[in-house]
Amino acid sequence: MKQLGIVFMLMAALACTQKPALVVEEQKPLPAADRPAIAVEYVAVPTLSVFAEPVDTAPLTGTYSFNESISIIAIKGDWKQIRTFNGAGWVRATDLMTGAQATEFATNPAPRFYQPPTKIDAKAFGEIVFEAKVNPEGEVYEVKTLSNTTGMPSLADQNSTALSQARFYPMSTKDGRRTFFTYHHIVTY
Repeated sequence: MKQLGIVFMLMAALACTQKPALVVEEQKPLPAADRPAIAVEYVAVPTLSVFAEPVDTAPLTGTYSFNESISIIAIKGDWKQIRTFNGAGWVRATDLMTGAQATEFATNPAPRFYQPPTKIDAKAFGEIVFEAKVNPEGEVYEVKTLSNTTGMPSLADQNSTALSQARFYPMSTKDGRRTFFTYHHIVTY
């Protein structure tokens, strides 16, 4: 009986020293909108399209404007997933810029083409000088021919039409407001 008592005490002692079984709960991934940002970048195009999926054919879910800050939450090939006001969406990586690039745009404002004018090929010699007026969205709304030494008025008209269809990056004042501007464009043949 004494031996049975010793065995019972040993079993009780062992039972007290065993660790409880570890229960592992399966963790569900965070929803995209709740994931922490891996970077902050800025819109590098006049209007940034946000898509539901990382493909150009996906439904459009929103837009952002030039130089707005964007929180990046994932990267997939040429696409970046961003946090949006209503969750998350996908944008082309080439449509974003770094903070350093955004600072360069802000500190050295200069007209820059987003969509340059179509090149007009011609067998001509000389130069055509244009003045383009551009609205705060970067759209050309008026073009004047200042001079044309090619002797070909139709060539000036074709280049004027091409310039009117061009788009610029929006220009901003020091306080961040978009502004109208005038751009002088020279075409040499």
